[in-house]
Amino acid sequence: MNMRLFLNTTDTRISPVIDSQRVSAILTSNRVNNIITDYAADSRVNSIIEDPTGCQYISKEIVLENPASSIKIILSGHLTEVNDIRAFYCVNNNPGLEPIFTPFPGYSNINSRGQVIAPENSNGESDTYVVKSNTYAFSSRDAGYREYTFTVDQLPSFRTYRIKLNLTSTSQCFVPRVKDLRVIALA
Repeated sequence: MNMRLFLNTTDTRISPVIDSQRVSAILTSNRVNNIITDYAADSRVNSIIEDPTGCQYISKEIVLENPASSIKIILSGHLTEVNDIRAFYCVNNNPGLEPIFTPFPGYSNINSRGQVIAPENSNGESDTYVVKSNTYAFSSRDAGYREYTFTVDQLPSFRTYRIKLNLTSTSQCFVPRVKDLRVIALA
């Protein structure tokens, strides 16, 4: 590791010094990538094991007391032009089965009445287009979070569900951030 330092002072009685006995560096690497280019056509995203996305959130299986027929995800996210979030769901009536995820429809696949145009074109995008932030922040308090909503309606009746979020970036320095995740199963 090489460091280039410029040391200066405004006080003529003080000279800047580097204490070489106490120097340390903390280096991190974020496990994030951007491999999938077409979420609607690439079947690897339907699986936990085969999905090549480096950063994923996969919920535990939720068992409902009463059956539901739609799922809604609401989250606050900080995304820049190099980041993306894609959402997937898995529904079933029997607990304990291996999940097969399906992408949420996405704003480009929903008509003006809120109906899915073509299920095979679902790509996991949010329900509406959200302008990405132009602030590349390292601190969470400096990041501008925006609300993202993912909805899928008119599903066959289900009693168990899981969700999966694929968080992608083309830069390990600037990763997508998520907070205030809420998942609602509706009848």
